[in-house]
Amino acid sequence: MEKAAWKELATSTARKFVGPMPARDFLDSFLPRTPGMARVPTLKLPKTFGNDTHRNLERAKDVLFSAIRTCRICPNYKFLAAPPHKRHGDWYYHSQVAFLYPKYFRVRSCADSWQSAQMFVAFVVEHVDPFDSTEREWRDDDDTPYARGRQISYAKSQIYHQHRAFTFSLSILGRRARFVRWDVAGAVFSESFDYVSQPTWLAQFFWRYNHLSSAQRGLDPHVEPATLAQSRMLTQAMKVYLGKVKIGVLPLIPMVEDTLDKRHPTYKIHFDLTDKTPPFDLIVRRPFYNKPIIEDSGTRCYIGYHLGLRRLVFLKDFWPPHTPKQGIIEPDMYHFLASLKVTHLPDVLYADTPFWRSSNANPSFSLTQDLAGKFQGCNASKHLYARIHARIVQDIAYPLKSARYSRQLVQAIRDALIAIAEAYSNGKVFHGDISSNNIMLTAFGRGILNDWDRGLLETDDQWETFGTWSYLSCGKLRDHRKQHDIKDDVEACFWVLLHQALRFFMPRNKHWDTAMFHEQTEYHDAAGRRVKSGGGQKLMFLLRCHDPGQKIPIPCAPLRDLVHDFRDVLSRFYLATRVLGHSPEDQQVLDTLQDPRAIAKLFDKALNRPDWPTEPDVVLDQYGAMRKHQSFTAITEFTDGLNVRPLSTIHDILTAVPAEQGSFCLWGDFIPQRTGSALNQDSSTSHTRSSTWTPSAAQSAEAQKTLSVSQPLILRIPAMKDRPLGGTKRRREDVTEDADVEGSPGRKRVRPR
Repeated sequence: MEKAAWKELATSTARKFVGPMPARDFLDSFLPRTPGMARVPTLKLPKTFGNDTHRNLERAKDVLFSAIRTCRICPNYKFLAAPPHKRHGDWYYHSQVAFLYPKYFRVRSCADSWQSAQMFVAFVVEHVDPFDSTEREWRDDDDTPYARGRQISYAKSQIYHQHRAFTFSLSILGRRARFVRWDVAGAVFSESFDYVSQPTWLAQFFWRYNHLSSAQRGLDPHVEPATLAQSRMLTQAMKVYLGKVKIGVLPLIPMVEDTLDKRHPTYKIHFDLTDKTPPFDLIVRRPFYNKPIIEDSGTRCYIGYHLGLRRLVFLKDFWPPHTPKQGIIEPDMYHFLASLKVTHLPDVLYADTPFWRSSNANPSFSLTQDLAGKFQGCNASKHLYARIHARIVQDIAYPLKSARYSRQLVQAIRDALIAIAEAYSNGKVFHGDISSNNIMLTAFGRGILNDWDRGLLETDDQWETFGTWSYLSCGKLRDHRKQHDIKDDVEACFWVLLHQALRFFMPRNKHWDTAMFHEQTEYHDAAGRRVKSGGGQKLMFLLRCHDPGQKIPIPCAPLRDLVHDFRDVLSRFYLATRVLGHSPEDQQVLDTLQDPRAIAKLFDKALNRPDWPTEPDVVLDQYGAMRKHQSFTAITEFTDGLNVRPLSTIHDILTAVPAEQGSFCLWGDFIPQRTGSALNQDSSTSHTRSSTWTPSAAQSAEAQKTLSVSQPLILRIPAMKDRPLGGTKRRREDVTEDADVEGSPGRKRVRPR
């Protein structure tokens, strides 16, 4: 199983390795000599060293490291065993890999080991050179892909646990060695050389590495290890959030419990002053979402603690493509959309490309692509492109599947349509990737359109197919060469609405086939390229809109009618595009899809209906579904026996909803009531409660009395009545209720014996 994964990893990244680069050029390019550097000490190795490496890799490792230590070639560092590596959910050590650590480092925990690891040295047998071939396919008896895949996995693990732009490694092949530099775009490797008979290059490598600055070793100068107090702030804030999840006040973010994984180091990230934001610091630990380097964009998503605002926020750390064809990168896109006054966007606190100081080269850009095609025999793809480091900090948003009411689902997609309309009408901008993951909910239950990393201008060159396959329009699925337009974004909203309605708001005994969302066929075009196609079943579903057998039995009448009306518009659109001479009615349909506001009026009509369910009508309990894929036990461990005391500055749903009989209102229990036209309310901010929330006068007074932001807020968790508190067993008759302030929720206290 492990070998199969390594081979798949090596095969999928075969065209992302550049080399072989001459050893001298490698050292001069990536490990430059610093002014005043002393002469390199001589590395002395036994002449017979390396002859029996294939029989005893452990002994070869000890002899080499002992010689480097004795000759003081790398005096500021030492070699230790590799940190634990994750495999099939378990952590293990690999004896054939060692990492370089600072001289005075002491192993105290797994987190410390990963935080301080600098570079790794991998030992393989001489006849298996991981960088000898860059072919996509290897023979079944060839061990090369396994050796390469293993080294890729360690480079990925190091960059995953740390904040760095690149890292180095050394591949030992018996008596020969190669230098390797890894970044998000790929890897550059040197020619192999005999370091036993000619140890100069190996000595130069370690001597120069010993004198490099942290930025020249790839480390982010904006990041430093967090203090114990700062780490506890993140832990306590996460406990507060998970406590609210446990009692149903806030929805659960998928995989968010990974944030508190103690096997990962905790960091403090500094964000510099920009034109829009003052400087601030963020505390993060383990990302709950990760796209690995080399294979993908290196995107990591964190829940972090904002030291200035004293609350949890969301951080996206990623490396988007930076090419003329790519267009505007996501941080610049958010600034552009803000200048266009587009509403229903996430509350972005920071969006920029951090500048890396103290380096001869600018490591905020990947460098592998610049060397592709410069070496004879190199099979690196010519499509390698530069990537730039970017960060986005924003308020936490929640998945669309968190909606407990069908009306909340419709409201969120309607808000996304308004964002699409304003972005296009004000700046000719497309989102490009409308999906159930990118339409999200705020803590107030309103919709936002997130993740504009695929956003593009109408004039941009569309050089690749993009979007989430399940929600692509029929036109794009059937023709991969089709240029993206506003109608594709609008149609994607329909498929999101339909998919979520079928998944979460259909009775369990009413099964509806969803195969059309995944229909996919492959063929080769005239140029011999493999092309994916689909959309046939989706198109037939639209065209059979008025077929009695194709009516969708959604229990909620407003949602059912909205799906039918939206489907009817798309059906008439595709029928109209097949007719050469458009009638005035057909032209009206074409114009409707050209303006997302016209579709939004269908949503406004549905939202203003009085027959929406007043009780949660979600069929599939999203928390129950998530527990199948997540360790909900972690939430129990973090919240059991804990008086959850949120910080008074946290601004979330609890500051505005009333408490009833000592308990709190669950997520989504209040449905936003609209008092006028939805389109007329978009001139105000989409993140204030005034335009979407109309509680009764009694509720407003109770909320102000009970949940004042200036008062310390204490949650009472009913499910924890009979559980130990502070290590003391208790009975119900031994517990009294006290209130810190008049009208505030009570706190359980144990009467001393």
